[in-house]
Amino acid sequence: MPLSLAHLSESEAAALVQQLLGKAFQQVNRVGGVSLHQTEVRDYRGSDEELQAAALLDTDHHWTEVQDSWIEAFSRSGGLCFFDPIGLRYYLPAYMDWYMRKGKTHESNITGTLLWRLSNAYVHNMTFDQLFTPEQLTAIKTFLAYAAAHSPCDPEQAQAILTAYERTGV
Repeated sequence: MPLSLAHLSESEAAALVQQLLGKAFQQVNRVGGVSLHQTEVRDYRGSDEELQAAALLDTDHHWTEVQDSWIEAFSRSGGLCFFDPIGLRYYLPAYMDWYMRKGKTHESNITGTLLWRLSNAYVHNMTFDQLFTPEQLTAIKTFLAYAAAHSPCDPEQAQAILTAYERTGV
């Protein structure tokens, strides 16, 4: 049976998800992976020199340091579609955290792109159960349960993704 957070208030559910994200993704780093600013360069097929320059713009060392303005800046180009497995593992919790804090009030396609990324449970021929630890997958599923129960942005889609994860064993 799919996970449900409908019995919790929105703030209680968000706190639970944020706690799980913090614990599950605590040790994740992006060393050797695509950075957020590099995703835009990858989107427009920039040069190696442009990729190197873009990487210098990402000054964060932990996903909790990713600035909201960076996530918002890449809502039209770059972003979640252009990460490699290392970059996705690093940035996904930052996007989920942003969604819970700002997704209801920010006018962009970030929420839709996030749910799309989660519905396509693979990246670079790796399935999510290969890419994420069981603890990280639990945090992702709990986030989806939050979105299904408390988000005005496509709750049916979030529930459908969660149900598909449960059905396929992700």
